[in-house]
This record gives sequence, structure tokens and C-alpha cells, in this order.
Amino acid sequence: MPKEEKKTVARPLCLEMRDAKAEIVGSVNNAIQKRGLPCYILRGILEEILTSVKDVEKNEIAAAEQQYAAALQEEEKK
Repeated sequence: MPKEEKKTVARPLCLEMRDAKAEIVGSVNNAIQKRGLPCYILRGILEEILTSVKDVEKNEIAAAEQQYAAALQEEEKK
């Protein structure tokens, strides 16, 4: 008798985005309360973080493009 595979239901991206946003806002609010930094300083920190995220995003997109191109080449060989 074949082993049954459990199917997992993928959580909708919009729910993941909502929860991620709530976590980020919570973390920022915690940092504000814990550190007592003024918003003009926090803005600079957040801008640095956003720049880092954008850099990672560019790398992820480049990697996805390469993987997609490689998959297309493999498909064409068949």
C-alpha cells in the first residue's frame, strides 16, 4: 500500500504580508519604547535597513532570473 502524502495548504501571501508588517511595526515600536530614540534618528536607521533589504531584493531577483533561464534551457533540451 503506497504511503499517503500529507498535503499542506499554502498560506495566502496577503496574510503573510499582513503579519510580517505587524511584526515589523511591533519591533519598531518596541525599539522606540526601549531605546527612547527620537524619530529623526529612527528614520535614519530605518533607511539603512531599507537599503539593505533592497540590496538583498536585487540579489534574489538576479538569482531567480538565472534559475528561470537555466530551467528554460533545460526544458528546450528535452
